[in-house]
Amino acid sequence: MIFLVTAMMLSLFWQVFTRFVLKVPATWTEEIARYTFIYLVMIGASLGVKNSVHFGMTLVSDKLHGRTRDLYQRFVINGIIMICAIFLVYYGIEFTRMYGLNRVSPTFLTPMAWVFGIVPVSGFLMIVFSFQNMIYGDFSRDPHAHSADGNEVH
Repeated sequence: MIFLVTAMMLSLFWQVFTRFVLKVPATWTEEIARYTFIYLVMIGASLGVKNSVHFGMTLVSDKLHGRTRDLYQRFVINGIIMICAIFLVYYGIEFTRMYGLNRVSPTFLTPMAWVFGIVPVSGFLMIVFSFQNMIYGDFSRDPHAHSADGNEVH
């Protein structure tokens, strides 16, 4: 992630420098920034699943406590994530195969499969991480609980 953020920031810096200082914009920087952003989003979503910090509606889970909350988070939430991730893998492979192998990037002329391929890879990682959370996760603690001194309990 650090490498991707650094590559994106350097390419954006170079884009701004060449456009406004040299008055001759570098076209390749836009593609690098776009593709690194796509990778950052997809890998970041996978890491969000791994660490159980992904966004979600907490209408039901906020009302649950203890063992009930743990079972709900462990199997219902991670089960839904796993089902959605299966769709990401299946349709990501289909999309990459149908559109990524016969299209090339405008600047680098590399197959777009290198860009589109992160979708099924990220879906696979989400499946692994949600399965890991089902087995090893501990969701019994209320994330909004406060200790007696008013500090959040972690």
